[in-house]
Amino acid sequence: MEIIRCGKSLGALVEGIDLSCVTASEFDELYRAFLQHKVLFFRQQTLTPETQLSLAEQFGELESPHPFFPHVDNFPQVSVIETTPGNPPGKSYWHTDMTWQAAPPKCAVLCAQHLPRQGGDTIWVSMEAVYASLPSAMKKRLQGLSATHAVHGFAGSRFDHLEADGTSR
Repeated sequence: MEIIRCGKSLGALVEGIDLSCVTASEFDELYRAFLQHKVLFFRQQTLTPETQLSLAEQFGELESPHPFFPHVDNFPQVSVIETTPGNPPGKSYWHTDMTWQAAPPKCAVLCAQHLPRQGGDTIWVSMEAVYASLPSAMKKRLQGLSATHAVHGFAGSRFDHLEADGTSR
């Protein structure tokens, strides 16, 4: 397995592993890479819903089914996030997955089925690096403050009519 750093603050490309059958020692190495790089990218992987869930379970307890997104039949914890003609993405713009929950998930295991030749719309940021880059005066100003996250990122989107539990308003 080769882990290739691909960003200054986060991100690594992992090559030479088949995610559908990760051994315990391979997972230990992946987990260390996850802690170090925060986001891991894998190319040309084929995961079934079963193997995706099996991999995700190694990171910790699985979350309940996503309250907004549809899921794969018979696999409620495998969400389908799809952009097709007539089905544009929700207008959430910048977001942090599920942080409105009391205990947000540690990570997500995403498995793209169809990708453009280049580009795409997923952008990652290290908030740890953002904070570290702030001037001392701003860090001092922020010290002791807290924030409450809500589901307002979906305002005006196709998900705007849903409650946090996925039911319609």
